[in-house]
Amino acid sequence: MVMKMREKLLIIVLFFIGSVAEAQTLIVVNPFVEESSIDRRQVKNFFTLKSMHWQNGKKAHVVTLPKQHLSHVEFCKKVLHITPRQLERKWNYVAFTGKGTQPTEVLNELELLKYISKTPYAIGYLNNKFVMNLPDSNKSFGVVYEK
Repeated sequence: MVMKMREKLLIIVLFFIGSVAEAQTLIVVNPFVEESSIDRRQVKNFFTLKSMHWQNGKKAHVVTLPKQHLSHVEFCKKVLHITPRQLERKWNYVAFTGKGTQPTEVLNELELLKYISKTPYAIGYLNNKFVMNLPDSNKSFGVVYEK
C-alpha cells in the first residue's frame, strides 16, 4: 500500500517536472512582419522600447500581458532576463521622457492573439502550451523567436 502511494506520487512529480520543462515562450508577430526570425537582443530592444521599428521602417506595435500574469513573468525572466518591475520602469521612463508610449496591455493570451492577428506589425509573446491548444484556424501569426 505504501509502495503504491510512493509510485503514484513519483509519477505525479515526474509528470509535473516534464510539463514544466516543456513550457516555452514564443515571440509572435502579425503576418505583415517580413522577418522570419529575430534574436534575443532584438526581442529585448522591442519590449524595452529601445527599438520601435521593423527593418522595413514600419512601426512595431508591442502588446503585453498584465505584469502579474504567469506568462508575462516567465517572458521577463526567460527571454529578457529582467523582472517585470524592471521592465515596467523602462516603459515608464520612455513614456515620461516622451520618447515613446507604453505597450498595449491585454487581459489574457486569447486577447493578445486577437491583437496580434488584427494589428499590422504587432509583436507579442505567448506560452507554447497555449499555442499548441489552438485550433489551426486561429493560428494567424508568425513565430520569430522561441525560448
